[in-house]
Amino acid sequence: MRTPDLARIPNGDTLEAVAGRAVAAVNVALSGAENGTAVVVTHDSVIRTLILAILGLPLRAYWTFNSDPCGVSIFTSRHAAWTVERINESVHTRLHFPVI
Repeated sequence: MRTPDLARIPNGDTLEAVAGRAVAAVNVALSGAENGTAVVVTHDSVIRTLILAILGLPLRAYWTFNSDPCGVSIFTSRHAAWTVERINESVHTRLHFPVI
């Protein structure tokens, strides 16, 4: 827990490998987007590593924010720099609608 950047899941990857693949996949998704917008759906570890990469934070900071199920994070790329619009917005998962 203290050094997630050094951990390796048995028969799995390091966070560095996950981050590398995630960043590459986002770049591919953005390069193929006609209007420059891409929606990426992913799991907890992948979104955490993406957020850290976008913010320029070390992988050791993996546990410094929550990643809720169905959380929405929005980033904008302008002039080769990322702007954080939202991280882990999940109010939509707590709304209760009447059953009809």
